[in-house]
Amino acid sequence: MALGNNGIIYAWGLNYGGQLCTGDTLFRSSAVAINPPVGYKFTHVDAEDWTGFAQCTNGKLYTWGGNQYGQFGNGIVGGSNVTQPTPNTISLPAGVHITQLTFGCFHTIAFSDNNRTAYTWGFNGYGQLGDGTTTNNPTPKPIQAPAGVTFISAFTGFYSSFAIGSDGNTYSWGQNDTNDGKGGMLGDGTTIQRNTPVRVGGVINITKVTIGGRVTTGTVNAVSGIWSGITLPHAPGDVDVVVEWTLNGAPQPSETLKYRYLDTFTVSFDLDGAPGSPPVTQSVLEGSKATWPTTPTWGGKLFTGWYVDGKPYTFNEPVTRSITLTAHWEQYTFSLNPSSGSTAGGTTVAITPNPKQSAIQFSQISVGWYHTLGLGSDGRIYAWGRNDAGQLGDNTTDNHVVPMVVKNTPTGVKYRQVVAGPNTSFALGSDNRWYAWGANTSGQLGNGNTTNQLTPVAISMPAGVNTYTQVSPGENHTLALGDDGIAYAWGANTNGQLGNNTTVNSLSPVKVQIPAGVFHFTSVSAGSSHSLAIGDNGLAYAWGSNQYGQLGSVLITVGDKSLVPVEVQLPVGLSKFKQATASVDWSIGIGDNGRIITWGYNGDYELGNGTMSNQSLPAEALLPAGLTFTQVNTNSDSAMSIASNGQIYAWGYNGAGQLGTGSQTTPTSPITVNPKPGTTFTKLITGWKHTIGIDTSGNIHAWGDNASGQLGDNQGGSPGDHSLTPVSLIPVRLNITGVTVDGLTPQTGPTYDPGDSTWKITTRPHAEGTVPVSIAWSLAGVPQTNYPLTYTYGTSRTLPAAGTIPLHRLSGSSLLAISIITAVSLTGHHLSKARKREQGQGSPRPNHSN
Repeated sequence: MALGNNGIIYAWGLNYGGQLCTGDTLFRSSAVAINPPVGYKFTHVDAEDWTGFAQCTNGKLYTWGGNQYGQFGNGIVGGSNVTQPTPNTISLPAGVHITQLTFGCFHTIAFSDNNRTAYTWGFNGYGQLGDGTTTNNPTPKPIQAPAGVTFISAFTGFYSSFAIGSDGNTYSWGQNDTNDGKGGMLGDGTTIQRNTPVRVGGVINITKVTIGGRVTTGTVNAVSGIWSGITLPHAPGDVDVVVEWTLNGAPQPSETLKYRYLDTFTVSFDLDGAPGSPPVTQSVLEGSKATWPTTPTWGGKLFTGWYVDGKPYTFNEPVTRSITLTAHWEQYTFSLNPSSGSTAGGTTVAITPNPKQSAIQFSQISVGWYHTLGLGSDGRIYAWGRNDAGQLGDNTTDNHVVPMVVKNTPTGVKYRQVVAGPNTSFALGSDNRWYAWGANTSGQLGNGNTTNQLTPVAISMPAGVNTYTQVSPGENHTLALGDDGIAYAWGANTNGQLGNNTTVNSLSPVKVQIPAGVFHFTSVSAGSSHSLAIGDNGLAYAWGSNQYGQLGSVLITVGDKSLVPVEVQLPVGLSKFKQATASVDWSIGIGDNGRIITWGYNGDYELGNGTMSNQSLPAEALLPAGLTFTQVNTNSDSAMSIASNGQIYAWGYNGAGQLGTGSQTTPTSPITVNPKPGTTFTKLITGWKHTIGIDTSGNIHAWGDNASGQLGDNQGGSPGDHSLTPVSLIPVRLNITGVTVDGLTPQTGPTYDPGDSTWKITTRPHAEGTVPVSIAWSLAGVPQTNYPLTYTYGTSRTLPAAGTIPLHRLSGSSLLAISIITAVSLTGHHLSKARKREQGQGSPRPNHSN
């Protein structure tokens, strides 16, 4: 067969299997044409025995001729004399791009560069398909590479197969001996037939391992070659691990590695005067995390969290020293003013709480598109802003302009971390489970259904995963890193954003395919329809939609998509990524030189390059030379970052004033901003059109869009509401929800008066006497124990003017009241006269004998 420069294949010769694609089995002594599909051209042609293969400009593979062992790869096994008159499509998974195609004796290997996977099908009598069997297979299936390895190329032998791994080793499988007893064609040091890949090369033998100067015994896995041993006791600190080894029996230079013996620290608890015994002291391995103890109680006081060094402790930070955590308490009281009034009612009474706001602090803030989450020092989650999909977690779809507590927390669970998605919310519980709530139309909550959740539900975790070390929610899909080192994804997948080489949505976690040269990902980031991750090699990888070049890869055409991770091209001079974030339809990262790089959509100047032109490959933003950055924040079409000189740089869309410039004008390139003069911000968290800033004192400020109340200042909540200057977040708010006076509701109220931060009621008529008052109140929507007070009803009277009422007309209690007043007045008169006598006005000297 031969491929013409017109894209047509020409064939001649024997045709007993239909390999000339003529519709018969007659040989041809002159060339016949094999035409490609209309509108396309063949780009590659090859043949093995009875079968012909070709690649086409439509991205598909075609085959014809003999199919007696399933070598067509279409799921069908034919007879010994099958003839295929027209090219037949090989059934490869959607989106797979084949760059290498080789043929053995009735079996084929096709290698894909976009997912670093080798596919094989056909004859398998010697295990040459590498699937662990010797059963023929008519459907292409991926070859399972050894653990931690991906293939970077693959090719066939006669009855064997070979591949080069990402670890630099060559692997082989299939026939390994011949009929005359000779063999060794797999190069693994044996003549044993292999049904799965084994490493080609010499025999490595670890002969001795010394850890910290002490010889340690161990064993070697015969298949993987991994040495395993148990460490000996040693003081905390770094030690050398010296490995002595041989190659094919010849001693090699020893290898020195590093190992760290971890310290053990204590985490103790102080109840700060509360009765009872403090929680049991915890022994925590260095770098591990302490666990939330049982919440203490103190009658009449509210527990507001555990504190260390004056700051709330989240139980999500690695322990690096021994610490004592102190309980913080808050006692609420209420007062009435006035506390008494007329039996006729109508008295306006002010109810004043003390304190008026809660002392609960936010130890972490996370921002969605139109809502905000705060992790309280008490281990609860508070939420405010838009709630159309239940993302505030309060079992309603009502927006809130001040922080309200997330409800229905599982019994005994405190939260350690919060992550806000565009219209979803995620949180890590003290039980190491992740919980989610909000929009779920594509299964992005990972709980196995597509129903929006108004309160937290547990996320599914694959077998072998104890917890997720990171969760990154996108618009309709979610990424997570498991503690097994594998990246998982769930939700929408129409653009391949789950990275599992399909376009099928998933309601439960699926594995993201690991690219060549990567053992595991160290971070993941989900955008609207694409995803980013950083590998343990420091390189960034992207997958999903590349509509605007947001994948940043030369391997994927702009407007196309990738179903598996592909490498993001670094600008010249950079070797690694420190951060890689997927925004809506563009991407941003920080290189190992501390500089910010961007790529993808640029219709709102979000790339920071001074233009509105999209950019398919990463390039530096226009930021001043000499400055470096450690973190850049984006959640939409704008970005903000604090530079090494302490200044804040901002760029991109500014229609709601979210950049903190004091205006709604969008800058054409990065500019310095000072949202609140005199305040130094240590952290910035951005939403779609609003920003949260945390200053050096831990105070929380917000600016930008407030149409859904996402600034949390009790001022927004209506279309068009926004703030061009920072406003202070309202702390966890106290609210009086009801009042009874002697068991009855007041005539009016309770009504909040923002002028003096009190609640007003108007009393009903009531008989004289002191009666009980019960104050029903809540904190951030959580009902608290009613607070008891008393109120006194009395009769109000006015004395008549002198001479207006004859004495004989006064009787009963009125006469008695006047008699008492008269007596008191006369007594005062006599006391005054006596006092004058003692001051020398004719009074005798004291009689000492008396």
